[in-house]
Amino acid sequence: MDMIRNTMHFHSGLARLFYSLVYCAVLLPVACLSLACSRQESRVVSGIRTGDLYLGNGVEPQSLDPQISTGVSELNIHFALFEGLVRPSAVDLSPLPGVADRWSVSDDGLVWTFYLRRDARWSNGDAVKAGDFIFAWRRILSPKLGARNASLLFVVKHAEDYQTGRLTEFAQVGFSAPDSFTLQIHLVKPLPYFLNLVMHPAWFPVHPGTIERFDAAEKRTSAWTRPGNHVGNGPFMLKEHRVNDRVVVEKNSYYHHAASVKLNRIHFYPMEDRNAEELAFLAGQLHATYSLPPGKAPIYREKKDTRLRLDPYLGTEYYLLNTKVKPLDDVRVRRALNLALNRELLVTRILGGGQQPAYGFVPPGTAGYKPQVQLAENLAEAQHLLAQAGFPDGQGFPPLELLYNTSEINRKTAEAVQETWRKNLGISILLTNQEYTVYLENRRLGNFQLCRSSWIGDYVDPDAFLCLWTASSGNNYSGWSATAYDAAVTAANATPEPTTRTQHFHDAEAILLNASPIVPLYHNVSAYLLMPCVNGWKSNLLGWPDYSAIELMHR
Repeated sequence: MDMIRNTMHFHSGLARLFYSLVYCAVLLPVACLSLACSRQESRVVSGIRTGDLYLGNGVEPQSLDPQISTGVSELNIHFALFEGLVRPSAVDLSPLPGVADRWSVSDDGLVWTFYLRRDARWSNGDAVKAGDFIFAWRRILSPKLGARNASLLFVVKHAEDYQTGRLTEFAQVGFSAPDSFTLQIHLVKPLPYFLNLVMHPAWFPVHPGTIERFDAAEKRTSAWTRPGNHVGNGPFMLKEHRVNDRVVVEKNSYYHHAASVKLNRIHFYPMEDRNAEELAFLAGQLHATYSLPPGKAPIYREKKDTRLRLDPYLGTEYYLLNTKVKPLDDVRVRRALNLALNRELLVTRILGGGQQPAYGFVPPGTAGYKPQVQLAENLAEAQHLLAQAGFPDGQGFPPLELLYNTSEINRKTAEAVQETWRKNLGISILLTNQEYTVYLENRRLGNFQLCRSSWIGDYVDPDAFLCLWTASSGNNYSGWSATAYDAAVTAANATPEPTTRTQHFHDAEAILLNASPIVPLYHNVSAYLLMPCVNGWKSNLLGWPDYSAIELMHR
């Protein structure tokens, strides 16, 4: 899943006023939870009384349609508005009953049967039925919709054929409903992580009547996602959406476990400016930040500030190379870029937030996976490869543009890499930052040479990362693919025996790194601030939230 940071623009005068007010607030020696902080209640204090949780949420949501969006900021909201067949444990991501209260699998591992609870309801009171799931899966697989996460359903019999247009009869795809509360899914092959896969929002149901009312079955944008129109089946329902300001959800009384949900509302704030977000937290305006400014984690850690959270996170930050443009069509140039980087210095001196240098694409420890191929710094080899490609000491090398979406950490990373490549290879890199939606569209269309990207696993398995670079992946924007690579990934997923399966994944990653359509930078850590009054907040490798377990309490 894409993890992308957007930008929020302030008029300079208002921004200076905001910083001045917040600066004054954080200088006060009284803790933010004290009513003496201000003559006006802070959000953190009032939230305890009213049951309102205030969260920083990175960027403006690309869409509130779970079958369209691919970003983490959207996913955070989807888990409030929708529920799938099973839901993830907030502690270890193990599958828990969701709309399905039980399930079974055939002896050969190919047919999964889910039994839906009879009390599951949409936020308008309609019963959630098996046909609602099949309607949603037909929609996400529709070739006209162009859903980027449709590939997450390709494990189902004939799903890929239908999505690519090779099959026109959806009835032949491996979904069936023996009755209104029973679902059967027929897989292409046994899949050990299938229950983890169906937790992803790409598998969430959508309300058929609402989609049809707004003619949204094959449209990427429509009015169905607006407040007053939106219908979900999760613990919360959409109350308000002000673009580049906030998304507010409120408790859904029709949710089957509504009695156990302690929060009344959640307010999601898109705040790309990490310094502004941190200051808002310190002024008592947020219960939790989405992230931290670069270099701030060590400061909080040194002070032993208990509000600092450094959670493991299954993700990789990397630069995407457009292999269809010169000179990046030359594998020697791409490998030179990789081998000329000192990733250890990048994460320690520039980032300082606990990130791990990435010498491969799959994060170490992903379901026990240990990378065997590494892109360790080798400056002599990098310079030799560049000379072989016709650019000794960088002579004659054309300036390349590195595109990134606006964010302080993206800028600092880009500047560090720019200087490293100038110093080590003698090449010139031009930096261009763009607003989130513009950046996304240019990346999708291939209007870039180098492009900042990040990938968060959709499930805890090496396939969640390596499937990204197959020829059929809707998220492979590199222009690179290889038959041998696809065959290795396919072989891994057709092999139940763990040792052989892992070896196939090692083979695939070796092909990927040797071809170098990407420059891995670091493996993520989730660094953020959390108020002590937030009770029941749990962390996991994917950062998937369980809002129904959260309660605000005085500490």
